[in-house]
Amino acid sequence: MFKHLQQKKGNFDKSARGAEFLLTQSDVYLRLLQLRLDALIDVRLGRTFFDLFMAILTFRNRAMGLLLSELGGYICGFAHAPAGTKRISNLLRCKGWTSALIDDFLFERAKVRICALQALGKRPLLLWDDSRLEKPESWFCEGLCSVHSSKGKRLTKVKRGFYRPPVSRICVPGFQWTGILLSTLGGVPSVCQMRWWTTRGKFQELGTNILYRMLRQVQQQVGRAALHIFDRGYANSEMIEWLLHFGQDFLIRWKMNHLLVNTKGKKKKMHLLARSYNAPMYLLTSLPIQSPAQAWEICFSYMHRWNIEQAFRFGKSELAMESPRLWFWENRLKLLAIVTLVFDFLLRMIQNWAAWVSHFLRNWGHRTGNRYRNASIPIYRLRIAIANCFNSFVAQNSG
Repeated sequence: MFKHLQQKKGNFDKSARGAEFLLTQSDVYLRLLQLRLDALIDVRLGRTFFDLFMAILTFRNRAMGLLLSELGGYICGFAHAPAGTKRISNLLRCKGWTSALIDDFLFERAKVRICALQALGKRPLLLWDDSRLEKPESWFCEGLCSVHSSKGKRLTKVKRGFYRPPVSRICVPGFQWTGILLSTLGGVPSVCQMRWWTTRGKFQELGTNILYRMLRQVQQQVGRAALHIFDRGYANSEMIEWLLHFGQDFLIRWKMNHLLVNTKGKKKKMHLLARSYNAPMYLLTSLPIQSPAQAWEICFSYMHRWNIEQAFRFGKSELAMESPRLWFWENRLKLLAIVTLVFDFLLRMIQNWAAWVSHFLRNWGHRTGNRYRNASIPIYRLRIAIANCFNSFVAQNSG
């Protein structure tokens, strides 16, 4: 049966068309970035950059997805995997370029999309959040710092019928991660900014400095075009002062025990200013609310913030962002920036090529049940379908 499927001409035609579409659109997506890269480094390294992008897009493995020795086989063929690994290493070690090149590329695309959304009369939303990359078994890599382990917290959660686990906070080596997605109500998000930083060593940073610089970049290049949406971790006076200083519209989920000043000039906790029989969700915004429709729009805008949580989850689980084994800080930033490009490319596929996405899901990522068919952003299935399409094309082409 397997041999019959591999030799079926119709399957080869489908996988060939799918692979050709992905290669063409990836080339279009990266064209401007590659032109800038070719002006800074050797053209052969520029070709390796494209090959690495396609290898990350194709290879799915949470534990080893970003190991250079694994990706090397996709660059030069598995018989010459060491040569491919060396090419990737040369690209990441090259001093002629930095991860800032990719950061600027993503931010420029975000600016173009903001202008397009404004032209359509839609409000751009900038979704902010923090996370971390955990490297519990690492010790000597550059930039490692202590991070709160969300994985450890999840694994030690009390379960009925089992012994009570440790209750103190678990910290492991890792890296801090701050990200911004650009979206709009009812729209598919795209990457605006991604920053990885550490609190130790010669590359140490303060989280407040990272936020300040990211916010300043938005203000200088975008102005007051978007609504910034934050979770409760940003509910503090310093964040509001920065937003007001830069003249930005914001929406923050406020903590019920934090103080606010009422109309009479008195300080009170949030839950005392807005009493309710049910536990409400307190949203603090700089936008005027004059009707129930505007209030619901604000509520739905905050709920749309869940996309940034999903982006962190997808990066760790599907794109294997916790798997790299690189010694040096800048090399790691370059590799993570390329992974961010892959993530943004997948989101743009969902946004711009719905017919092709359906084609991939139907032929290489089929699942039963309405839960899968009605998903608004089926990015996990799309990544599976892309990997299956390429693997099918290579298997049939080599047979």
